[in-house]
Amino acid sequence: MGKKLLKNPTVYAIQNGLAASLFLLLFMHEVLAYLLYTFPTSETLWMLTLNTSRLVGPFTYAIEPYFQLPYALMILYACAVIVPAVAYRYRNWFGTAVSGHIALGAFVKMTYTAMLSSHMNVATASLSRDFGVRDLNGSIAAMLILTAVMATLCMLNHIMFFSRAKQR
Repeated sequence: MGKKLLKNPTVYAIQNGLAASLFLLLFMHEVLAYLLYTFPTSETLWMLTLNTSRLVGPFTYAIEPYFQLPYALMILYACAVIVPAVAYRYRNWFGTAVSGHIALGAFVKMTYTAMLSSHMNVATASLSRDFGVRDLNGSIAAMLILTAVMATLCMLNHIMFFSRAKQR
């Protein structure tokens, strides 16, 4: 059964799809930020930009200082959307692994920051920064599930790598 799972194209479709979806969300965040800069009086753009910024802002703000050229992040995210699609199309294991691991890092950063920010809104008698079940809401639960799925798929990538190395 394990070998069937490693050869199953659905596993790689899910991993590439999750990675491409995350990078598309990051790309759309940059596009919305640019449109808001161009049209600052649009209430719709303000609403969309604020909502996407809450979700992907922690990851974007962490890498933003390294890409100071105009439109650099937009171009980076556009290329990042294409890589998982091409990797899946040509069944390239390495492209799937690279895009999946980068997406996993982004998911972990965004989930951790969302958990911390939701914890700050809960009034408790404890001064601990620990995350409790009372802090869990639907958005954080979805982020936790996506992070766990991506981590599982990345572990499958490692198993695939070591099984191939063992065969040689």
